[in-house]
Amino acid sequence: MIKGGALRDDHVYIEWHTPPNGQNGRTVISPGGSKLALYDADNCLLFEPSNDPLEGENLYYGPESKPRIRRLRKRIESWQKRVADRQALPEA
Repeated sequence: MIKGGALRDDHVYIEWHTPPNGQNGRTVISPGGSKLALYDADNCLLFEPSNDPLEGENLYYGPESKPRIRRLRKRIESWQKRVADRQALPEA
């Protein structure tokens, strides 16, 4: 983009670790802006920044979000395979 290229239509992946007693997390942000964060020791998060730019409403625990969570979780799992990331994700 800096050189005038087009924005890539791809997902962004983030991981972090805060040992020894902190959480481990994996996040995917879709090209459309959906953001899913999965934690091993905390509440998971799902945001739709297009409707909620300040990320104030966590949609993760709503039953209507299950299909979107499954789709984005598969993206994280595929990414984990590509980069050999062995962090266990929370149960779906």
